[in-house]
Amino acid sequence: MSDKEIIKRLYKDYVSRYINRIFLALFFSIIIAGSTAGIAWLLDPAIKNCWKYCRYSLVT
Repeated sequence: MSDKEIIKRLYKDYVSRYINRIFLALFFSIIIAGSTAGIAWLLDPAIKNCWKYCRYSLVT
């Protein structure tokens, strides 16, 4: 068997059954990555303010 035939067989036997779940997992992974980046973006000004003015009371 050639490499192409092996890849086609593996796709047909194993991946094609779960293609919907794979795309669903990819979708939710993108959502989680976006929300993590959004939290970091929202907290960035607060963290810079704490370090800029050395207000250690804001940290604790």
